[in-house]
Amino acid sequence: MTTMNELQIKSVHSCPQIKAIVQGCGNDFFDQRLNNEKDISRLAEKFAQHARFLAAYKGEEIAGFIAYYRNDETKTAYISMIIIKETHQGQGVGSCLLKHMIADCTALGQKRIRLEVAIQNKKAIEFYVRKGFIREGQASMLSDYYCLEI
Repeated sequence: MTTMNELQIKSVHSCPQIKAIVQGCGNDFFDQRLNNEKDISRLAEKFAQHARFLAAYKGEEIAGFIAYYRNDETKTAYISMIIIKETHQGQGVGSCLLKHMIADCTALGQKRIRLEVAIQNKKAIEFYVRKGFIREGQASMLSDYYCLEI
């Protein structure tokens, strides 16, 4: 656990804990189609089994989370999902989560971070570009790839 001002970052491993955190942030998903019991359960199980999952708390309240995977062969980490509750956006929560992720990935030998973001999610794109991510190309008709060399 790391404390930065009032913000605490915790690594979470158990599926029930991850599910509770994801549910707590469900109303803040960019794609609200994922905000249902079945998809949240599926995401929590997938994150618990395969991802590294960091949760941000302000006091006892969940402020957001980041879930990411590493590929040790390509030395690339992939952000699967980063969600910051609307009430905590613009307060450095996303920056703090990303900073902890980068430190973890660097310590584990990763050389870059890649993600896919919906082209309509201008707020997220602006955040990633401010953090140094560069657009790599089109992922689909609805999304683009961005990458950060670390």
